Amino acid sequence: MNKIKIYILSILHLLVDGLCAYTVVNKLYLNDNYLVVTLVFVLYNTLAFCFQPLIGLLIDKYKKEKMFLNISLIVLVLASTINTHWLIIVIFLGLANSIFHVVGGIYVVNYNEEKMTFLGLFVSLGAIGIALGTNLSNKLTLIIMLILAFILTIIINIIKFDQILKKEKEPLNKKHIKYICLILIVVLIRAIMGSACKPLVDTTLIDVISISIGVALGKILGGILSDKFGIKYVTIFTLMLSLIGYFFFRNNIVIYIISTILFNTTMPITLYLSNKCLKNRYGLSFGLLAFELGMLLILRKKDYKIYLLSLIMNIVTNLSLNYYLENTIFKTFLIYIVVVGILEITVLFVETFIYMIYYKKIKESFITSLLLNSTSFILGLIIYAII
Repeated sequence: MNKIKIYILSILHLLVDGLCAYTVVNKLYLNDNYLVVTLVFVLYNTLAFCFQPLIGLLIDKYKKEKMFLNISLIVLVLASTINTHWLIIVIFLGLANSIFHVVGGIYVVNYNEEKMTFLGLFVSLGAIGIALGTNLSNKLTLIIMLILAFILTIIINIIKFDQILKKEKEPLNKKHIKYICLILIVVLIRAIMGSACKPLVDTTLIDVISISIGVALGKILGGILSDKFGIKYVTIFTLMLSLIGYFFFRNNIVIYIISTILFNTTMPITLYLSNKCLKNRYGLSFGLLAFELGMLLILRKKDYKIYLLSLIMNIVTNLSLNYYLENTIFKTFLIYIVVVGILEITVLFVETFIYMIYYKKIKESFITSLLLNSTSFILGLIIYAII
């Protein structure tokens, strides 16, 4: 029964991401006002990504996972079907997406903390949902996804949920924080590669769907292979082969898809390691890798001013930076990396001086800027890789 629940949550993940992508692309982006489209983009991704650590903390505190799951699914269906002001739809979509991902992750991790197979399965199908929702614009696609989501929501409410065990949270120490920083660096590298290494051939709709299936398959295999052979061997083997394919064979769509499969095997591994570092903080560990506010929580910053300052600066700097990178053609990957490095270093030092308004000390300001810029840059790359 527990396995069936994980399977259903995984399919719901596909449907949730599919419905969000369909509604954003085929309803909210169909607006002649460029300012509205820009606001939709920023607000939706802020709610869907930035709020995951905060929602994770909220769920960890109140332990009402099933209630939050149902709320997310109901709100998502409403947002996908009602015709009302775009702002209401965006808020509903973003919050529903964020809540579902965190709750789903909690259930999967709670099912088996020591295995990555089901974690890989759960996170895998979202890429396929985004591809379907983005590229299939007919009403039939929306109707099918809504019907399936409705049926699975009923089924998952009939299935008896195992109670999430209320384990005592272990205090965070410097070792945990160092490991989390290393995990975030890995996620940063994965996001850069995923965004920069596009195929060097014209792609058809079939190719786009195939690449999305490759992303999903890689995440599934990552969990299975890591459980069988160990994280170290899987990571070294898959990353080495995938980088060879990405660097030298992007003009071959078949090799590119194989490289994509291999490259995405690290996704469940980073989530698994995040959970191990943040022991018994299931919601926070699953939402942490989405945005830098999670890093602020890890660093135990409690003053709301630093959260507000961080959010404002990153909307201004990192989102605009990533917009420039994604809309500029670079002749070689090396030039791309050099430009990224120069721009990110510039943003790093500018924000360091801004953080000095709050901290007064340059060392603490620089460390905060370095950690937060790394994680927020991940967010920007992930968003633009998806959109």
